[in-house]
Amino acid sequence: MPLLLRNRGNIDCQVEGFADVTVLDRLGHVLASAAGSAGRGTFFNDGPVVPLLMPAHTAPLPASFATREGSSGQVFMNFSWYDCQRPLASRIAIGLPSAGGTLFVPYATAASVNPRCRSSSDVYHAISRGPLSPAAVQWPPPLDLIGVRVEVNAPSSARRGMKIDYQVTITNIGTRDYDMLPCADYFDALEVKRLLATHQLNCTPVDHLAPGGSATFDMQADVPMSIAPGFNRLSWFLADDRVDYAGSSAPIDIT
Repeated sequence: MPLLLRNRGNIDCQVEGFADVTVLDRLGHVLASAAGSAGRGTFFNDGPVVPLLMPAHTAPLPASFATREGSSGQVFMNFSWYDCQRPLASRIAIGLPSAGGTLFVPYATAASVNPRCRSSSDVYHAISRGPLSPAAVQWPPPLDLIGVRVEVNAPSSARRGMKIDYQVTITNIGTRDYDMLPCADYFDALEVKRLLATHQLNCTPVDHLAPGGSATFDMQADVPMSIAPGFNRLSWFLADDRVDYAGSSAPIDIT
């Protein structure tokens, strides 16, 4: 479950990192604990460790802790605890990073069955937590990718076992410069999934593409003897994590 926190104080504060988490029964006995470097990272999509500002008097928490939906200025952390013995938990102690104090919250979540627990005699148990992350925002933040368009100009036909020459034009359709260095890899394929080769793009003479700018590259590909004759498509894809989807194809008849 996500643990959601807010700042009820009169001054702003900043938190960063992993909070220590201890599960307690009604008598205060420790049922499980994840502190220091132990139990870091969960099955869920945990965000990176970053400093988080928690303004004073943030909005009240939602009635349910079952989701990470909160308000701006609040923070959450993913938390998982499994114990096949099914002890009854009463409270969770949350120790904030950098000696920020300890909070106690009721353990009010009904447990679901874990596939590792086939019977009450199983002894599997585990506890983990993610870093404190901002609530009410997409996290991790969306990638800031550059939009590009790829056009493939290929011959209308090609013979099996021969080399074909074709051109690829890359156009920057984004709003900022596309710095092409270091040059990314590209791959071409027939039948979409039949990889022909992977190479590094010779982008050094181009250096970068301003918004609206384009560059055309000469390409070559070997048509395998094993490919079936008939209608096909020559596909080309740029393997660059800095740009959005960058690929296209052109029809080609294999003879």
